[in-house]
Amino acid sequence: MVINMKVLYAILSALLSLILSFTSSLGEGADHMIKPTDAKNIRMCFATASDTHITDSSVRYTQLKQGLADMTYDTDIVDAVVFAGDLTDHGEKAQFDYLFEAFDEACKTENIILATGNHDTWSDDGSVAGMKYFVDGYNALTGRNIEKPYYTTVVNGYTFITLASEGDHVYATISQEQIDWFDAEMTKASLSGLPIFVVCHFPINGTNGQAELWDEGGIGEQSDAINAILLKHSNVFYISGHLHAGFTGGLIDAGPDYTIESNGSVHYINLPCFTYLNTEAGNPLSGCGYVFEVYDDYVLLRSRDYVMTGWLDLHDARIDLVTAQAAS
Repeated sequence: MVINMKVLYAILSALLSLILSFTSSLGEGADHMIKPTDAKNIRMCFATASDTHITDSSVRYTQLKQGLADMTYDTDIVDAVVFAGDLTDHGEKAQFDYLFEAFDEACKTENIILATGNHDTWSDDGSVAGMKYFVDGYNALTGRNIEKPYYTTVVNGYTFITLASEGDHVYATISQEQIDWFDAEMTKASLSGLPIFVVCHFPINGTNGQAELWDEGGIGEQSDAINAILLKHSNVFYISGHLHAGFTGGLIDAGPDYTIESNGSVHYINLPCFTYLNTEAGNPLSGCGYVFEVYDDYVLLRSRDYVMTGWLDLHDARIDLVTAQAAS
């Protein structure tokens, strides 16, 4: 018997759509909500994900909407959502339109922080067009007026700096103009004394298992320059995706922890792929990411399956913040 793969895929897609439609009701119960571990002392909470790879697939669209509904079920708890790139699969305008439609329908928070990835600049119309599709769509969605795909956002006094590739390679192309801008934004953000969150699709070269998992999977030629700026400051969280590696922290006999690495008080956090199974390393589940709980003295990273609306406690991590005296 010859199996028609297109028919099989259509059947599987339809089945998954039904499953996702059913599980979307799970987030409506209070027992399934995102709640902080210390509601009295929390300063900020935000949900993260990466690599949604939106196409015209109703399955991916439904999965994203379910994830966003879980992330922002209670906006009194979750202050922002952060996505670390490869928002679309091929940077086409129709794909960006589908992406932003999902956010408009399902995301309840006003603080939406999105980074672009290599797939978002692979438009058949060229990387410049892909970046424009993103900027125009993002501004229409959020009411903001960013001019470039790299920008700064402040939430509850905490600074998020979003970096972007300006080319169409599998690694990042970052101009000297963007590097200079990034250096100035980091310096300005550090004046608050609060943690700084940097969002970039691409991991810093040699971090998060990049060298072992994917030779070309780092940020590329500007890695040293970007990392040098990160290391000038304290309590920095660099949030990336790109590697399609699942959570590794907490797994027994799983080798090194690729998900979280630290160099002093700079912490490199690599997120799993939201759309595909994470076959490169660690927990293979899709639909997952970290919920960050920010406190005065530490940041708690809580691993969550947004589609099935449940915690994956095995991969949680607490990162203590350094004081100004300790940093000096």
